[in-house]
Amino acid sequence: MRLRYLAAAPLVAVAMFGTTAAAWPSSTAAVPQAPPALTASALSARYAADALAIGRAQRAAVRDGDRPLAGALARLRTRHVLFFNPNGQGIAAMVIGDLATATRVAILVPGSDTTLATFFSRGAASPGGGAEALAA
Repeated sequence: MRLRYLAAAPLVAVAMFGTTAAAWPSSTAAVPQAPPALTASALSARYAADALAIGRAQRAAVRDGDRPLAGALARLRTRHVLFFNPNGQGIAAMVIGDLATATRVAILVPGSDTTLATFFSRGAASPGGGAEALAA
């Protein structure tokens, strides 16, 4: 009887830690912004604001000598970006086409090994290139 309790104790501890750790917000996790109204003017304002933020992050990457990230941000800066957060490995939501008038929307979610620096790194095999190929 006591052996069963000993075997179950590590499992209970792991379960408690996992649920408790998931409840604590990560200091590097990005808090998503509310999406803008799907009007041309609201989307244009969001795209412009994010282009400025991407430009600041690009200049910081150049200053830090991070050429892959600076190159990826330069490419991302020319796109319509709905959401951008450079913290940690970075998060971005890129729009291809006209979201305000779209009749169909596809959402591509990159894998956990993708960062802003690798978003366009492998052409059509990377998330950014794959999204552009899908749109084409």
